Amino acid sequence: DDSGLPDDHRVIVAATWALSIDRADRTRPAGLARPLLEVASVLDANGIPRTVLTGTPVLEYLAQRRRSDAAGEGPQTLSPADAYDGLRVLHRFSLLDHNPDAFFQEVRVHQLIQRATRDTLTGSELAATAHTAADALVAVWPDVERDQAGPVLRANTGILRTLTGTALWEYDGEAHPVLFRAGTSLGDAGQVSAAVTEYTWLHDTATRLLGPDHLDTLIIRNNLAYWRGEAGDPAGAAAAFQELLADRLRVLGPDHPHTLTTRNHLARWRGEAGDPAGAAAAFQELLTDYLRVLGPDHPHTLTTRHNLASWRVKAGDPAGAAALQELLTDRLRVLGPDHPDTLTTRNNLAYWRGEAGDPAGAAAAFQELLTDYLRVLGPDHLDTLTTRDNLAYWRGQAGLE
Repeated sequence: DDSGLPDDHRVIVAATWALSIDRADRTRPAGLARPLLEVASVLDANGIPRTVLTGTPVLEYLAQRRRSDAAGEGPQTLSPADAYDGLRVLHRFSLLDHNPDAFFQEVRVHQLIQRATRDTLTGSELAATAHTAADALVAVWPDVERDQAGPVLRANTGILRTLTGTALWEYDGEAHPVLFRAGTSLGDAGQVSAAVTEYTWLHDTATRLLGPDHLDTLIIRNNLAYWRGEAGDPAGAAAAFQELLADRLRVLGPDHPHTLTTRNHLARWRGEAGDPAGAAAAFQELLTDYLRVLGPDHPHTLTTRHNLASWRVKAGDPAGAAALQELLTDRLRVLGPDHPDTLTTRNNLAYWRGEAGDPAGAAAAFQELLTDYLRVLGPDHLDTLTTRDNLAYWRGQAGLE
């Protein structure tokens, strides 16, 4: 806000910035300093991962924005080393701070420099910069979040969303995937109430900007209902998925993958709300349709087999445990031993082994599983901590110290 700056401070900063960036942009590698700073100007001033600013989306942006009169040539293919050298140039001119030892927060930029940089962009240029930054965040977002990756990427997404208005909702007529990734990241980190709050905001915004029947609005409703259940309201989640299913059947039809996904969630939360037999029956019907539409080895088909087997066990059908063992064989073949879904199946097998009267076997299985979770997910991941809890419980049930 201009009113928050004393005297002509903003004007002075802008003038100083203009002199510095012009000089930096002429320094080898010429023509990269300005567009690099443009991308950094829409991200978190307190820490941007270097890989975000040296990845493919930003390299393509640099090639497009590179000024011919500064570089002596038109756009060309650039490498991460070129972007890294551009960061070092900006660091030497004190336009940003680049500390290679600050893992995943190597780049910091003063907010006044960010503001001065954004002020030079037209509306369309700011939107293009926002899309590039969002693409770059998604590109480096790990499937399994370890260390500080999740919090840093969520912080950068939040700042990007705040600084660029509705740009992330105008991504070829869709919401940018980074919005969904950040919301789900909260839930995956165990912050389920925060995920509900985030997806509530996303739903309100999507309804206003995209309309209630837009595909992204329906996806957001799906995710909101899911995290509502994870936050401790299974009946509310089941009701929300029932309403969503009616709309997805109307808009997308019965065989659309998103409609089938909604049926999957509805069956699960129906069981969580106290009807395991009904959940098992719903998953049996869903499996028939998944086999017809997607085939036997599709991940969604395998997930449905997992859910069907689990709810059969919970409904008192002992054949469910045998079905889980068969599923593990197929998941190892299709997904590999370190895939999260494979590890989840091992977790459920270990649990039901204990429930079937073999606490020592369950403890041994959880011990093996913990070793793999530590290697794949790290010590602080929620699934690793849950496995430690299960191991301690079944060791106690087995009378082990």
